Amino acid sequence: MTVRRMQGLGIPLSPLCGGLAMRVHRRVLAIPATLYSALQQIIPFLLRGDAVSLVPVHQQLTTQQAADFLNVSRPHPVKLLNDGLMPYTRVGSHRRIYFRDVVEYKRRRDAERRKALDEMVALSEQFGIYD
Repeated sequence: MTVRRMQGLGIPLSPLCGGLAMRVHRRVLAIPATLYSALQQIIPFLLRGDAVSLVPVHQQLTTQQAADFLNVSRPHPVKLLNDGLMPYTRVGSHRRIYFRDVVEYKRRRDAERRKALDEMVALSEQFGIYD
């Protein structure tokens, strides 16, 4: 979302040394460029009514929370942990997975899926199945 579109929504903004200055209730808040970049990605979701969560990378998740993030059933991350595909720690008898490790697994999984799909498309083109 551009500064102009954000201003069109009634959000007064002005450029500030790689970041932004935002006027809120007669106060000017300085917004660093990294936060502004994050807001540009988050605001469209909020405008659509989607929920947005910010999770620290060092946050530990339960296997159910990891399953929810990966959009799979709870037994799937348990199997991944048992197979050594994601590191975990134990808190008593419960397993905990660092959010950063779940994100890394998801990146690897998505890359493998993209590669397999690209190979399927190439084979389909080669054999004249895909036009």
